[in-house]
Amino acid sequence: EVVREGNRSHAVYQVRVVHRDPSGKQELWHVFRRYSDFHDFHLAISSKFLDLGSLSFPSKKMLNNLAAWFLEKRRSELNEWLTAIVSPPALQSHPGLQDLLLKFLDHTPYHQQYTLAKRV
Repeated sequence: EVVREGNRSHAVYQVRVVHRDPSGKQELWHVFRRYSDFHDFHLAISSKFLDLGSLSFPSKKMLNNLAAWFLEKRRSELNEWLTAIVSPPALQSHPGLQDLLLKFLDHTPYHQQYTLAKRV
């Protein structure tokens, strides 16, 4: 969805999170993240788990980045990337990744939990 704040607009992506703990209890919630949040998270986990840096991640784009066709393409690419990092093999072979994911997908806004260096 495109959100307008003052004179500026940006896209926000909704992520549906289903978490099952070891006892089988299931929780469901939705979080909203900007592309820059995903990008910062990708950089953070790629620096900790070097092989995750080779996963396909949507590139930055400066022009037409709010066009419907572009937002749909990016949504699909982000979904593929998330699916890859939440897969059981990825989580099992990267100790600590699950905790980082749960923090990233927590109910609270991501920028309130972490201060990651923004790259321009």
